[in-house]
Parts: sequence; structure tokens; C-alpha cells
Amino acid sequence: MGFDRRFNRRLLLKEEIILEKLDSNEKGVGEYINVLVQDISRNGLGFKSEKKLEIGSFYETKLSIWPEEMIDVIIEIVRINDENDEIYYGCKFIGMSEDELLKFDVYQMFNE
Repeated sequence: MGFDRRFNRRLLLKEEIILEKLDSNEKGVGEYINVLVQDISRNGLGFKSEKKLEIGSFYETKLSIWPEEMIDVIIEIVRINDENDEIYYGCKFIGMSEDELLKFDVYQMFNE
């Protein structure tokens, strides 16, 4: 039996988003990647992508957890599961404000 290190319950969320890679180059020169979000929690999200990404890489994106409500987030890739031509990534949120975290708490209350 595996040990699950998650501290917050993950909720299903099927949404396509675009990631912009953050690196040491000039802003605006980053690579753009389409991914399909699978689940989300207060601490991070999981998504599938056909593109190979690296653990420890950082991306900026916008999430829509409510209609008309966009949240800007920065994520760090912390886990990769590569099986049968599908790559699943686990990410943690970096530097989110308390206001944005509160939005996730409210979203979770209404979607449990």
C-alpha cells in the first residue's frame, strides 16, 4: 500500500489551460504548452500533456475555477507519471495570495 502525501483533498476539474514556461531568459520568450487539467487542490493541480516537461520547471498560467473568475498562478512540476503514451504531471502552486487560496476553499466547499 502506497503512502499518499497530499494534505488537501483533490477535486476533479477537466479544463484545458495554456502554460507559459518561466526561465532565466527575457520575459515573454517562454514556451507555450497546452495541457488538460485533471484535478486540483488548494496546494496544486494535476494535468496530462503529450509534451515532456521536467521536474523542477516553473510555468505561469490562468485557472478558471468559477465562471468569469480567473486566477493567475505559478506552478512547479514536482511529480511525473509516464504510462502508455500519457504523461501525468503533479504540480504545486508557488506564491499564491491568501485571497486566491480562499477562493479554492470556497470552490471545494461547493464541489464536495
